[in-house]
Amino acid sequence: MEKIKVSTDTLYKYLKEHNFTFLVLSKYMEVSNGNMMGCFLHIPNRLGKPLTFSSSIIKKMNKAIERVADDMRKCVLVFGSDETFTNQRGKTYDPGLIKPISQGIGKFFKLRGMTERLLGWNLAKYSLTLSSPKSKIYGNITRDDADRLNAELLAIAGVLSSYEVVAGDELSVAQSITEPTMELRQPAEEADNGVPVSETEYTLDDLYRAFGEEKKASAARLRYALERKGVTTLQEFASLSTGQLLDMEGVGSGTLGLIHKAFKKMGVRW
Repeated sequence: MEKIKVSTDTLYKYLKEHNFTFLVLSKYMEVSNGNMMGCFLHIPNRLGKPLTFSSSIIKKMNKAIERVADDMRKCVLVFGSDETFTNQRGKTYDPGLIKPISQGIGKFFKLRGMTERLLGWNLAKYSLTLSSPKSKIYGNITRDDADRLNAELLAIAGVLSSYEVVAGDELSVAQSITEPTMELRQPAEEADNGVPVSETEYTLDDLYRAFGEEKKASAARLRYALERKGVTTLQEFASLSTGQLLDMEGVGSGTLGLIHKAFKKMGVRW
């Protein structure tokens, strides 16, 4: 499979918005986490010049993210252990997934943020479900919870496997950009023909549904990001610039591509 060339900035933004634990990457690379983060964040050195990754470290990084992706795939949750039970209300849970989530998925991601973003768990539910044995809801993990976590896990592993990190100047020369970014660079007014948002009666819920069943997790992340910013109508959403959207947690260039496709499906010009 042909790799997509990305900068270290792109990799950092993608991992951060998906609750990745950067210490894990430094361990796979066998480098200092402090030095790695200093380069990601372009912290100035003693001479005032921003830290950057050397070509040898970037080679280590590419090998590391491939291994990380492979190991992520080994953490896929299998619902239906011997501990699975159905309560009086007819809801089925599998407490046997506590350890695979905490020690498997939790090895790579900050579970607190990940479960809030994907499953809607607040801090109390997160703690009571995964780490409080005396809680009445300890281990109340549904098949839908497992499916959402698996979808995210495999999606991120797929993205990392497709990435080839290159130095910023090399990326510029190669002019290798992803398809969603190409869509982003196309002026929104010219991207699609259709009815302007202001002339429709569509709602944000209609937009989320237009993402489709396979992209339900992406729609959920967009919903969460917009709700945090107080955006409640499609008209308010349409007034946001692409820069404002990309600044939101959980929204990347891939999300913008999905938004374009959703609006096109709705016959709306964005």
